[in-house]
Amino acid sequence: MRAVFKSISIVIFGCLLSMTSLGQTGLDQRTVILFDRSASMLQSHQGARKIDLAKNLFQGMSEQFALDPNMSLRFFAGGTSSNKMIDCQSSKIGLGVGAARSAAGISSMIDNINAVGQQTPITYALERAQQDMEGWLGPRKIILISDGQETCQQDPESLAEAFSGAGITVDTIGIGPPGNFAQLGMIALAGAGEFHLAENLAALQEAMATATGGSSTGAALPIRVSDATRQPQPAARSKELPAALPDPATSTKVPLIALPPVAKMLLPEPQVTTNAPALAVEIIFDASGSMAARLQGQTKLSLARRALAAAVPGLENPSILVGMRAYGFDQSLNKTPDASCPNTELVLPFTANRQATAINRTADALSAYGYTPIADSLTLAGHDLLAIDAQKHMIILISDGEETCGGFPAAVAANLRSLGIDLQTHVIGFDLDATAQQQMQAIASAGGGQYFDAADGDELGASLMRVIDLAQEAADPWDMRHIRPVSGGPNLEQATELTPGNYTLDRHLPKGEQRFFKVTTKLAQRALLRGVIQSRKAIIGNNGANSESSVAHAGFEIRLFRPDGSEVKGHWARVYGARGEQAHTTYMDLSGEGFYFSVGNRYDTVNKDALFGLQIDEAGDLQVGQDAPKRVEQAPNLPLDRLVVGHLGLADRYDSYRSNIRAGATELQLKIRFTIADFRYQVDIRDANTNKRITRLTQQTGASDAIIPLNSATTAVSLQIKDNNPSLNAVFSSYTLKLNYPPE
Repeated sequence: MRAVFKSISIVIFGCLLSMTSLGQTGLDQRTVILFDRSASMLQSHQGARKIDLAKNLFQGMSEQFALDPNMSLRFFAGGTSSNKMIDCQSSKIGLGVGAARSAAGISSMIDNINAVGQQTPITYALERAQQDMEGWLGPRKIILISDGQETCQQDPESLAEAFSGAGITVDTIGIGPPGNFAQLGMIALAGAGEFHLAENLAALQEAMATATGGSSTGAALPIRVSDATRQPQPAARSKELPAALPDPATSTKVPLIALPPVAKMLLPEPQVTTNAPALAVEIIFDASGSMAARLQGQTKLSLARRALAAAVPGLENPSILVGMRAYGFDQSLNKTPDASCPNTELVLPFTANRQATAINRTADALSAYGYTPIADSLTLAGHDLLAIDAQKHMIILISDGEETCGGFPAAVAANLRSLGIDLQTHVIGFDLDATAQQQMQAIASAGGGQYFDAADGDELGASLMRVIDLAQEAADPWDMRHIRPVSGGPNLEQATELTPGNYTLDRHLPKGEQRFFKVTTKLAQRALLRGVIQSRKAIIGNNGANSESSVAHAGFEIRLFRPDGSEVKGHWARVYGARGEQAHTTYMDLSGEGFYFSVGNRYDTVNKDALFGLQIDEAGDLQVGQDAPKRVEQAPNLPLDRLVVGHLGLADRYDSYRSNIRAGATELQLKIRFTIADFRYQVDIRDANTNKRITRLTQQTGASDAIIPLNSATTAVSLQIKDNNPSLNAVFSSYTLKLNYPPE
């Protein structure tokens, strides 16, 4: 962002939450509350709709809102147009900074809040909140409350990090069940704030009070372990334990965010199995006054027409739709910014017939005359392409100068990438100075395309040829399904190292061939590998020609190998079937040495568009880079009365912790929540000094609430969580754990 961030406090509510009153901090702090109005807030959790929880919270804050003119409320995610570009820019002020306000008026406004939105533009909401606070020199904070994540293909984490660098803190609150809030946690981490989970009104009130420095209320009531499960309490005896892992209460390591369940990998739609054209191209042609200048003895407009005429026959393809937009050409307008800047029109509607002839005839009718509204032309081109049902979309911008109408074309090009369609923006700069070249390069980079520089007519023709080649490649059915094609090595010793991302192969593989890849991971990181079918089986002809079967399904396997080269038996993924079928496997690094994997099929050929994705996540216990061990003697210190995050499953079958107990305590309260509701486990709790069992919770599934009885002489307890899922099931889950004293 170009704006300079000042010190402001922003609160973002991604879910509708009810809020308790916020305590005054005594600081001249400005707070913007961003409230998520997406339709998912209508869903119920624990017997209450999330929207109603939020409204109850806001009602409780009405007096606070009335008394604090530096606290504002902005809504977002309220768009209902079904146009993703429009809905991803939906945000409006509910309660402005310094606005006249009364508790009664605020209460009425809160009653009318509804949840209707089709998209969740968290990044856009953050940007608008920052604008609301622009110019404020006091402290600033953002509190983001949501029940989901960004759906507009933007990067709120990077923006939160930028805010943090400018002194703006970002807290986040997730409303709903655990497991849905990995992104909210990362936003808080990037924004130097805290993440809070709110499953009910009391938790929501406590989260808001914590975020704003107030007091918290409400506590869940656990079940009590029966006397029958109590073990005899031996006399305590002193025992010196080996060195434990760091205490997260005092450690400076990065806090841990719970991993959500593995989500289904989305494929671009539509694909070659539809009747939609493979590609829609819109050419944006510069007919501004500067194109009347002479170069090589001709006007630049004449040179551009000649270059177009030579290149556009490459677009003569029934699978390519071509349209043309021009700006600055209308000589009937006054040559002033007010009159000429709006002059950008789709001068050639999209056609799949005789495209070259239509383009040349249209270009010949244009005159060089007015201003250069590149940003508006890009915006309108995005709207044009959004209405075209094609598998891929492309903008080709030809310009001999920079924006002259006050727009920000690079920002527009970046925004076009969030339209929900596959879109690239390529730019050809014609006879540009250094400043204009920088702007054109920025447009291409932001638009996911390439920039081509042309100093004269010949170079313009060559550049257009290269862009048309890109269009032809994009219209090829096989190539349009290729994502970062890789070859892989023929064996483990020659494995190709990959970083996180999505990949396809660079060629079809014959039956039985495997290609090998190496992945670098750190201790307590989990690697997630997903395989997805993108097409039917590839038929490889004897003459080298390839075609796609109209009947047979495709399939491939992903196999895991340890650092020593041995295969991880039983934990491989095999995906087979129609387009969209997918499978996944995971590897938990308990040594910090990384691992290998292969892609192939022992029973059939593998399509070169076989899609496999690599994702690496922090999956430690208590804090990033730490794994709670099996041996309780080496267990990390678990602070009481603090919700912590852990992960269990795969090769990591045990997590052990140790907590010190105050003198004379007779009971502890235990609460465990696994993200995967049917995760099976048991909990063993012992006196850490004597190693005598206090109690054991067996046959646990998903969640545990218990009161643990203590001998008054107990000064420390150990707690071990064991994965009880069958080892071949390869189940892996994050969990939250809290151990504290019961309320008195």
